[in-house]
Amino acid sequence: MVESTDGGAARPGEVTVAGGVLIAFGSLLGAVGLVLLILLAMLTGSGRIPEWLSVGPQPVQPSLRLLVLGALLVLLGVGQVVTGMAMMAPGRAWSRPAGMVLAVAGAALAAWALWPASGTGGSVQAAFLPVIAAYLFVALALILARGWFVRR
Repeated sequence: MVESTDGGAARPGEVTVAGGVLIAFGSLLGAVGLVLLILLAMLTGSGRIPEWLSVGPQPVQPSLRLLVLGALLVLLGVGQVVTGMAMMAPGRAWSRPAGMVLAVAGAALAAWALWPASGTGGSVQAAFLPVIAAYLFVALALILARGWFVRR
């Protein structure tokens, strides 16, 4: 429990950790999304997009794929940072369901990144396993810490 300075209820430790995880991962996702969007702007101006940047289904232009992926990462990252900060304040009832949805979305995105790429011989990106575990912890912590989010 984190002690309250104004005499109110103390914030549960799992809510503090869950909020910190959302803020940290949201910052990383937003930064990666911004880098993708900046890279897209630079490469589109030169008229060349390397083939290694092509993600997603092949019939779609690589620049459109990068635009959608970059924008999705920025939106998901900003949403996680805002929700993680709101979780730290008592009575922010909207941050609990939003945090659960964003944690599940983050775990799904990490699971998608975990999937072996074609041409890699089926190797799995094991670095994403702790990310999935952290997002599942956030969802579990928000399920169990219901009392913190009740309006007072």
